[in-house]
Amino acid sequence: MLALCFSFGTANATHIVGGEIYYELLDTAKNEYKITLHVFVDCENGSSQAIASDQTAIIGVFDAGTRNYQTQFVVSRVGPSRINKVNYSCVRPPTGVCVDEYVYTTVRIIDPGDAGKIIAFQRCCRNNSINNIITPEATGATFWVKIPPKGVNNNSAVFNSLPPNYVCVDAPLSFDHSATDKDGDSLVYRLNRPFSGGTPGDPRPDPPSKPNYLNIRWASGYSTFNQVSGSPLLTINSRTGELNVTPNKIGQYVIGIVVQEYRNGVLIGETYRDYQMNVIKCEFDILADFTTDGASASADAYVFECADTVFFIDRSLKAITYEWDFGDPTTDQDTSSQKNPWWIYPGNGDYKVKLKVKNSLCEDEYTFTIRIRSSKTFELGPDRILCKEVDELLDTKTPDATSVIWSNGMEGQRIRVNNTGQYIATVSYDKCVYSDTIQIDAYPIIFDMQDDSLFCDDDIDVVLDANISGLRYAWNTGQFDTMQTNRVNAAGNYIVAVSNEYCTEFDTIRLWVASELAVEDAFYCNEFQHTASVEAVEEGQYLWSNGSTSTSALYVQGGIHWVQQRQRHCINIDSFEISNPVADVDLGPDQHYCDVISGVLDAGDFASYDWSSDQISRSINISVAGTYWVNVVDPYGCEDSDTIVVTVSPSPKFELGTDTTICLRQVIELGPGDIPGIVSYQWNNGESGSILETEFEGWYSLLITDGFGCSGYDSLYVTVDPTALPNEIYIPNAFTPNGDALNPTFPYSEVVLQPGYFIVVYSRWGEKVFDSRESGTANWDGTYKGQLVPQDTYMYYSEYFGCDGQKRSIKGTVHPLY
Repeated sequence: MLALCFSFGTANATHIVGGEIYYELLDTAKNEYKITLHVFVDCENGSSQAIASDQTAIIGVFDAGTRNYQTQFVVSRVGPSRINKVNYSCVRPPTGVCVDEYVYTTVRIIDPGDAGKIIAFQRCCRNNSINNIITPEATGATFWVKIPPKGVNNNSAVFNSLPPNYVCVDAPLSFDHSATDKDGDSLVYRLNRPFSGGTPGDPRPDPPSKPNYLNIRWASGYSTFNQVSGSPLLTINSRTGELNVTPNKIGQYVIGIVVQEYRNGVLIGETYRDYQMNVIKCEFDILADFTTDGASASADAYVFECADTVFFIDRSLKAITYEWDFGDPTTDQDTSSQKNPWWIYPGNGDYKVKLKVKNSLCEDEYTFTIRIRSSKTFELGPDRILCKEVDELLDTKTPDATSVIWSNGMEGQRIRVNNTGQYIATVSYDKCVYSDTIQIDAYPIIFDMQDDSLFCDDDIDVVLDANISGLRYAWNTGQFDTMQTNRVNAAGNYIVAVSNEYCTEFDTIRLWVASELAVEDAFYCNEFQHTASVEAVEEGQYLWSNGSTSTSALYVQGGIHWVQQRQRHCINIDSFEISNPVADVDLGPDQHYCDVISGVLDAGDFASYDWSSDQISRSINISVAGTYWVNVVDPYGCEDSDTIVVTVSPSPKFELGTDTTICLRQVIELGPGDIPGIVSYQWNNGESGSILETEFEGWYSLLITDGFGCSGYDSLYVTVDPTALPNEIYIPNAFTPNGDALNPTFPYSEVVLQPGYFIVVYSRWGEKVFDSRESGTANWDGTYKGQLVPQDTYMYYSEYFGCDGQKRSIKGTVHPLY
């Protein structure tokens, strides 16, 4: 037992007066938030040990969807700031009341996620002297706020003023409890039931418990809408946040206020304030207050039932002079200087009554609402005779009535009825009750002529029938057409008026003829895009020859085309022609001439011509290179043009050489070789190379052609003569490569002409020192590897064909002499 008392005396010491928590979005990209916690403590009666233990606050973060714990952070406080604002005009500051504010601020990265986050702080306990909740000494508080999900960027609404540190009993208080929203959202204020949190056994939950949070439990006689003993009761204006109360019992009361943020009609945030209101006995130099005689006191007004005269009773303290303003907008004479005046109000409504009192020390002012529910009557209006089925709105026009009950059991200021009969409305202004009656009768005329008719031509002969007998009729076809039926033979709108004793009804039938269809022909030269169209007609459906089903169709080819128009059962078809003569002039491909230009350009058969050479004939002669164009016009006036480029280049030239003689079986090469720009070589023997090898006698000719198609030609004759060269050749056995230009090479100084000739030289040791097949020359200059060989005996071997075509060989020795 001793331990339990010690626990309550230390860890659970009561000191919590109230608090609130806000958030501010600093950086959207980083999810950076500034969290601010305000805690209000009782610095008069609260435990100093408990207040000191709150040097830091443990703030928890929870997922708003799953309610699961996410993280927490410990924040140090600044303060305290003493709440000492005087909220009354002429009060003498009391003693024994002390409230301090501590502020905890931190900047954190908080990802709101898809569900948002709940930020919460919990602390126990409250003062055990609180009057309006059960077991206050064991009841803690939870201050929490919800950050909305990602994509909803928001800042908390923040209350503008600190709450009052005390409230005076039997003294009216009006307090500005409004808030400011950084985002410009719409704010709505209401009373709220505060939240509990923490326990005597766990006064500083670490971490705070997860949502949802329990509310405090009201003591008997108290509720969310009766949080403080008072007359009038505690109220808050939902639009302005103005808080009003006249407490009538000394004590301490926990109150809750919430401000809601709406954006585009959607609730996106709420800020809660939990606060202990201390109601004490105050000493005033003067106090303005009043009540009334015969009224019932609601939370925000004195209400008068069945009366429009109000007798005011002064409850002011130490007042000497009085200035009353009764808030009647119909006159500016609604004032008085009497202590207990009276006023007759013009009818139902809410009237703001203001009392200002003065004495030699001070002056004070009090404003409260008078709500009149007077004996003003109402009327439902005259009885109604209807010419249609009953669907009527009955309206008492008494929005401030406390109740409206109708004879058919319905309730409300206005009702909608669908039957004939008598309807009685009973209107109550609390205890003041009035009634009025209205009779509703109906004599509707219900008829319907035949449906509108469509005719495919203007041959019309129809009998119209109103289809209801025994009444009066009037047709719009003439004053004498007053029968139930009417015969007509033309299209038009026919109206009949059918009347009984009370009502007249009209009906109309339409007789109409299908619309005509016409599409104009069109004319185009050369390529075209033609949009054929018709005017849209009533109920028209269309089908064009190219498949289009709209009121227009696109054509790109000439010829006969058609369109079909359907109106219900009537079908019209029209055809149209798109004439499309094509003026197509063609001068042919560009032309190239070799050496000399001589030609004719023919434009073809047209009506007129205009050449680039200013000639106007069908054809022109050309003799120079250049670009030629012609514009033509056909007999329909269609124009066209064409252009041709004429070029010229010289024919290629080459030479095969003079006629030549070769030995029997000697192969000779003929031809110029590859010539730049030549694309074709054509020999008279069918070969197509630029070089021709042959060993036969005869004529040889070559035709060459360049890229422009220009050609060159040459020929020669080849004679085969077995005696043209010696069949046996002599090879000397010495030569003198000593630089004197006499016999410098072996075997000869001239080129050996015998076909197939070659010679190879070896040293006496068999090393090859010269080979005419490898050296590129037919004769040896006496060197080997760039140096003159030593003067010695060398062996040679040679082969060749004689002019008779026989192969021969020679071998021997040779001596280089220096």
